[in-house]
Amino acid sequence: MLSLMWKLFEKSRFRARDRGAALITVLLFVVLMFILITAMLSVTGNEVVIAGLQKDGIRATELAQAGLQEAIARVMNGRAYITGFCSALSPTPGCQAGTPNGVYVTVTQVYPGANAAYLQIDAVATGIGRATRHLTALVLQEVIAFPPNVTFAASVTEQGSADISCGDAYSQTFLRYKNPPSNGCAPPQTLTYAGYRISKTTPNDVPLCYSARPWMAGAGVNCGNTKSDFATANAGNGTKSSDNNQDVQNWYPSMRLTTPQSSTLGRDILGFQAIANPVCQPTVGYQDSIPPLAILQNEIAAPSNMKVYGYDTDTPPMVAGPATKPTAAAGASGPLNSTYTIVVTWWTSSGESYASPASDPISVTNKNIDVTNIPTGPGGTTARGIYAFKSGVSGYYQLAGVIPNNTATTFTIDLDQPKWTTPLQTSPVSQLDPDFLRCGLPYKWVAMDYPDLSDETGSPLPGGDVAGRRWFKTIIFEQWFQNYWRMDTDKLTLVKRGNGQGTQACLNPDLPGPFADPDGSICTANNTQPDLIQYPQFAAVPPFPDMSSVSSNYHCSKSGSGVLNSLPTSCTKPDGSSTTSDLGYCSDTSTTPPCPPPGSRSVAFELNGDWTINGNLTGYGTIVVNGNLVVNGTFTYYGTIIVNGTLQAGTGNVNVYGGLVAQDTLRLIGNITVNGGTTVGSAGVPTGNSLVFGKAWYER
Repeated sequence: MLSLMWKLFEKSRFRARDRGAALITVLLFVVLMFILITAMLSVTGNEVVIAGLQKDGIRATELAQAGLQEAIARVMNGRAYITGFCSALSPTPGCQAGTPNGVYVTVTQVYPGANAAYLQIDAVATGIGRATRHLTALVLQEVIAFPPNVTFAASVTEQGSADISCGDAYSQTFLRYKNPPSNGCAPPQTLTYAGYRISKTTPNDVPLCYSARPWMAGAGVNCGNTKSDFATANAGNGTKSSDNNQDVQNWYPSMRLTTPQSSTLGRDILGFQAIANPVCQPTVGYQDSIPPLAILQNEIAAPSNMKVYGYDTDTPPMVAGPATKPTAAAGASGPLNSTYTIVVTWWTSSGESYASPASDPISVTNKNIDVTNIPTGPGGTTARGIYAFKSGVSGYYQLAGVIPNNTATTFTIDLDQPKWTTPLQTSPVSQLDPDFLRCGLPYKWVAMDYPDLSDETGSPLPGGDVAGRRWFKTIIFEQWFQNYWRMDTDKLTLVKRGNGQGTQACLNPDLPGPFADPDGSICTANNTQPDLIQYPQFAAVPPFPDMSSVSSNYHCSKSGSGVLNSLPTSCTKPDGSSTTSDLGYCSDTSTTPPCPPPGSRSVAFELNGDWTINGNLTGYGTIVVNGNLVVNGTFTYYGTIIVNGTLQAGTGNVNVYGGLVAQDTLRLIGNITVNGGTTVGSAGVPTGNSLVFGKAWYER
């Protein structure tokens, strides 16, 4: 019995021992599973966090990238960008720099030029969830809104000692000089373009001039109704160079006007082009004729059934020229020093002829050159051009003088290069790119009435199908601009295409323009660039800049009317906060061009209302005036002054190194000098419709 009980005790003891091992095993397994489940939950939670961070990062990056693209779109369309803005896609509207859940964009002009600038665009998406992203892009802005450094207005008059020393002058209607441009920066010499007419008051007055050359606008020798043309406006007997009014040789009245492609008129002309392009002729809907009794911009009656719409092919007219060469010999004491050759052309109602064979070379030292045996032209020859080439200096023949008749056979050249003017025309090939202007530049004849068009005293013009009305040929500005201008990316300014010889190689690839070009290069049928230097008659008068785009980009604004006597002055930032500002700072005026970066600081300043600038003031950048402006005192400005009204300047001592632009009348009174053209490089704040090219970007 005892033995049996012992055995049972022993068995139960071993069973209990087995049950303890199982418990430990189970507990270990439970602990292991807990660790595994905890780890899985931790990993899953981390993955959720990482996915959230990735989502926030991608969202922040995309919002910052959208901010960059919005800034580029604003620059392209001339909208506000210069002082920074909250992105349209910002989750927090109206954000500022550093606002949580906001996207703020700033645009910094790293290196501004006259018509271009390198811009640094920074887009910072702050606190997008748990992510912040900062993207930076470097882009090149190229303004296509206006030529660089010019004098431009609806009309221009001079009084006193005003002088347009450098740069081209444009007027949509008339331009009346008191003093011809001094060409203090020549070459190149100042060219004067007007949609209607050009004249000069006493002393040595030149009567109303409507055509630069008899054939350019279809005018007769005297432009009709005793109006003067190029030849008769060149006062003197035509026996030597100095007899000619040299500045009149650079006058181009009755020029085409232009309109932006986005305007109602621009869209109308583009509509005509789209429908007429297959046949290059006006089609249904675009076959209207100019009304009877209409007078064109060159003061000639419109031919009957003259169509309102059409195409300009911009082909230089050429006729057969002299077959015999002139004779050149040393004359009396004069300014010429080198070896020269001379050619002669005939000017007829059909166009300018090809040049004669060149004279034998003549070497002179401090002499004039007497030209004899000058061939006379056929019937209808109104004048003859004397072109000269200076060895070692000239790149092409230039107009050294004009014989305003078809009888004289002698001429004396008593002016040396660079006082010679227009390059010799050499080819009748169209100066338009046939790829994107296959039929030519589409145009529309547009009526202009009083008071937009008046005479120099402000009175209505006589005659017309409607009293005071004249008809002006109008083309698309961007088409003309893309064909005849290009961007010099080294100087950050626009330059005329061509070299004066018709031989400038095409740029391949050319920087793209607003209109598509299949081969990416602006080329004529001769496989050369259009040459606006050789053929200035194919220029056009630009439209007034879009004030909404220009005035959207300013650093400081001053409203009301008053007098600006000293700087800095109180003004308002675009965000509405008050501050003070000057008109910009030019670090060095002795360099060429002046105001080199980075030491100079350009400022875009807006004046709202009618203002007068007095005192001893200087500035650098762009001034936009929404009103009328009178500039007196001692005022020196490097850049462009744009006035949405009338600009009157010069009762004191005023020097503008850049451009003057007025939507109404530009009155240059007193001692004012405008130094445009090549004298100013980076003196400006580029604003207006632009092309934008990406150069680099990075994330930080």
